Amino acid sequence: MGAGVSGALIIVSKSRWEPAVRREHALARQAADHDIQVLFIERPVDVRAFGSADWRLAAGHRVGPGPEDVTVLPHAVLVPGHRSRAAERAAAWLLHRRLRRLTAPGDTVVVCTPWQWPATRGLHPRVRRVFDCADDWSALLPARADAFRARFGEIAAEAEAVVLVSEDLVSSFPGAAVTVVPNGVEQALLATPREDAPQPRSMVYLGTLSERFDAPLVGAVLDALPDWRLDLYGQCQYAGLGERPAPELERLLGSGDRVAWLGPVGRDGVAAVLDRAQVAILPNRPELTAGQDAMKLYDYAARGLPIVSTRWSERLADDGPPGLALADGAKAFAAAVAAATGGDRDAETAVRWAAERTWDRRWDAWSAAALDETT
Repeated sequence: MGAGVSGALIIVSKSRWEPAVRREHALARQAADHDIQVLFIERPVDVRAFGSADWRLAAGHRVGPGPEDVTVLPHAVLVPGHRSRAAERAAAWLLHRRLRRLTAPGDTVVVCTPWQWPATRGLHPRVRRVFDCADDWSALLPARADAFRARFGEIAAEAEAVVLVSEDLVSSFPGAAVTVVPNGVEQALLATPREDAPQPRSMVYLGTLSERFDAPLVGAVLDALPDWRLDLYGQCQYAGLGERPAPELERLLGSGDRVAWLGPVGRDGVAAVLDRAQVAILPNRPELTAGQDAMKLYDYAARGLPIVSTRWSERLADDGPPGLALADGAKAFAAAVAAATGGDRDAETAVRWAAERTWDRRWDAWSAAALDETT
């Protein structure tokens, strides 16, 4: 076990294990590297998957595929817990039953969404309950904003630790002793040699495709840059659509042969897909990106890519990687993309910035707060 940790780390994730590219995956790998037993409860499948192999695996409480040092546990609910108060109660009851069977005194349970929190109540008093928050869920799901804000207040009062990805989230947890631990980058991404030269006039986007991704803006940028192309890598997670594209993304993909959605890419493939591009983009809608710390910024910087982003956070100008260009509107965004490949640009400065923000470096602060590690 890691120093100061007497039991297992149980992460109740908002993601499936594959592709293992998100914050919870990095934390799980770090814990395993520090000899902590890790159980990773995946984002649940629901009744829409009834009868499928995924449903049978999850409903049977069987272990799913994953690395040797992390136990991946598929999970199933009838309806996703964020949908309504009734759905939350039903999903929390199922998760609570599972946590009761899995946990023992000295374990730490980390949950990542507010609707998961009620499932941690009534566990053994020596099970440490932690909330790790990487999103402002009240902004992402405005129909349930009041309910989630109320949950944030309950979490602030009940959790042994609250770990936040950004200072912007602190005000959502009044009275809590919070710890801010931003995202990071995998050391392996920094160490992977470059194999190919970038394709001329090529853009790349790496990450989840959801309502945050401003597809109409991207379409206008491509119209303004007729000689450029864009490759999109990541899962679709649009509300109510499972892993299918939303209509606005379908329109973008159908607008011509200069844009392609190539699906998710595993961690071992990130360097290659980024190295093929000249410019990395982050076209987020600011109103849906409150409280975020985009992992893709760290990945982009680790490969020395010029980055063009919308102004989705007031902190980007000060906290973002060196050479980050911020643009409002399609015309300015397109101009920033075109300008990013010109002149002498110090890619190594961005790489050094990323190297100072690896998950190895983040682990000490996260484990000290979440696991109450004293050494």
